[in-house]
Amino acid sequence: MKSKERIFDYVKLLDDVKKRSNKNQSQISEELGCTTIHTSNVKRQKSSFSMEKIIKLINSGEYCLDDYIKQERKTEISDYGFHNENFSGISQEVVKVFQEFMQCYIQINQKQQQTRKEYTNEELARLAGEKIHRIRIERGIRADIMAKELDMKEGSYRNMENGNAGTTMDNYAKIAKILNVPISEIFEDVLENKKPMIEYRMRQMFEGLTKEEMEKYSEMIEELIQIITKYSN
Repeated sequence: MKSKERIFDYVKLLDDVKKRSNKNQSQISEELGCTTIHTSNVKRQKSSFSMEKIIKLINSGEYCLDDYIKQERKTEISDYGFHNENFSGISQEVVKVFQEFMQCYIQINQKQQQTRKEYTNEELARLAGEKIHRIRIERGIRADIMAKELDMKEGSYRNMENGNAGTTMDNYAKIAKILNVPISEIFEDVLENKKPMIEYRMRQMFEGLTKEEMEKYSEMIEELIQIITKYSN
């Protein structure tokens, strides 16, 4: 039997929401429509939130879903000021281009509609299943292989992919890893704030950059354009 280790970091998400919103656990519980006891159990890792509640928390501020997926290694670039030693060889012209792109997506984010939509678990399951199905087909991965990797019966996996049943955030995280995409890509249709998603993608692009990879700058800039274009529509 495969490990049932929790991959989604509910504790970190709750801590971030409390810190940034200045709301206490009771207020957060009330907004989520659950009891403080349930939220406390989530915080103590004895329970979990439904997909509906997780997306509601993510959409309540500038939170990136990918930041709450526990990873073996993550590189943080402070304030995106390019102070990391790996960036010491980058020309000022390139830095200026990156900074201009940063300003571009910030402006795009500010233009987003302020109205928020709340999604049911059924809607989230359907939308996620559709996206997973499309990406899996593009990757050329069979459904039975996905089910095996997830330690699920193939019928259960197909029900999830067809939107007839949802699954846990931990399983969605495992699916994203198998498909080699950020988990936010699976839920991008329901994630309202695109700025954290773009920041995460930029961190991925910059991670492990060395001087020997200078020739990739043009490709990175082109990908930046594609990312910003995608999330500005």
